[in-house]
Amino acid sequence: MKKILLFSYLFMNMVWAQGWVQTFGGGEGEELF
Repeated sequence: MKKILLFSYLFMNMVWAQGWVQTFGGGEGEELF
């Protein structure tokens, strides 16, 4: 059960990071990483 929570947590972080990059407009956001 803990593994499912961990994977869902990592997945949400990935989605949030992609949304963060798109918010700053592609190239500019990617350079921050």
